[in-house]
Amino acid sequence: MINSLETSMASGAPTFKSTKETTNYARLCRLMVDVGTQALRDTFDAFHPSANLLAVFVGNKATLQVLKKRNVINATQWGELFPTISSSVSSANFDITLLMVLLRNLCGLPSPATGWDKLPAVTDVSREADIARIKYYRNTVYGHAGRASVDDATFNANWGDIRDTLVRLGGVKYRADIDKLETEVMDPDLDDHYRGLLQQWKKDEDNVKDQLNEVKKKLDDLKSTVKDLKADELLNTVRHTPMSVGLRDMSAEINGEPLTGSLRKVQVTGHPKALHSFRSPGKGQGEFDVPCSIADKFFVSYYLAHDVKVFNKRGELQYSIGMEGSRDEQLDGHLALAIDRSNNLIVCDSEDNRLQVFSLDGKFINSFNAGTDSAWSVTVTKDNKLLVSGIGKNVINIFQ
Repeated sequence: MINSLETSMASGAPTFKSTKETTNYARLCRLMVDVGTQALRDTFDAFHPSANLLAVFVGNKATLQVLKKRNVINATQWGELFPTISSSVSSANFDITLLMVLLRNLCGLPSPATGWDKLPAVTDVSREADIARIKYYRNTVYGHAGRASVDDATFNANWGDIRDTLVRLGGVKYRADIDKLETEVMDPDLDDHYRGLLQQWKKDEDNVKDQLNEVKKKLDDLKSTVKDLKADELLNTVRHTPMSVGLRDMSAEINGEPLTGSLRKVQVTGHPKALHSFRSPGKGQGEFDVPCSIADKFFVSYYLAHDVKVFNKRGELQYSIGMEGSRDEQLDGHLALAIDRSNNLIVCDSEDNRLQVFSLDGKFINSFNAGTDSAWSVTVTKDNKLLVSGIGKNVINIFQ
């Protein structure tokens, strides 16, 4: 298993002295950036050749728009998918992150047994498992590094793991190039170049966070503006509640004089009447915000708290089901809900791509893979079958 690499990036613009250990680290970065990206690109091209790429993206635009809305695809990557000159779209322009997203969502690949975000079991050498491994190794090298140096023992173990994965994914043609890269002399400037890639990676992440914070600030400002509206600013609005439904004559008068042209026929229809409502925004006990789905008996999913909150008819919190995590009884991401004919609560867990089954009092019963990517919704038929749909596969799975 690949080892975590420890790094310590100094602030400012430090001067690095090239050593065997720093060169080891630069080699790993180069292996992931250059060879890893090419292996993923060749895999993607095998599913969707360049000649048909634009049609693929246009046909899956709804799926791609959802990913963009969730900030899985950023604005720069979106421009590479749908360039101004449409004939110029090419996988040669896609970075390793975008290739990962496209392979997961547009190529019909099943989720690995351990999911896309965890290191697969050693015995799982499927194509989808090796794609997940590349993401794991990339995050290890980039996200959990600190000193930008790796001793020989750690380097050899990491290199072997990454090499074996890339050769399985891209074919034996990759082996010679990888072996050459392992021993060839590296220019010190290349060491600095790949250290710079690490710094750029962090800078890009910080930019995304800054943009999200700016969006949040604008939303907060908008809420404050709406709150500050005065009643006298709404004097042009006229409201009237009819006492009965049907076709009615309506006119407006000012000081007893009818407004010219105001007489007209209006069809009055009934509206559903709210029997009861309750609301408590926040993240603490008894609070919820942006519910994903609501099932019978006031079971409310709350993706920010990674749980399902259960309320009585008066809107009082009774108990919560689940907590953040990926194990049984733990939840993560968008949570769609349904209650089957046996009075079991079915929770569709999108991030872990599975269904979990609880009793209505919150006791865990079992869980199973949803058989799709990013399981998004679940419903129960009259004959107690479960229908599950996901993002990116154009398929509905049926479970008995």
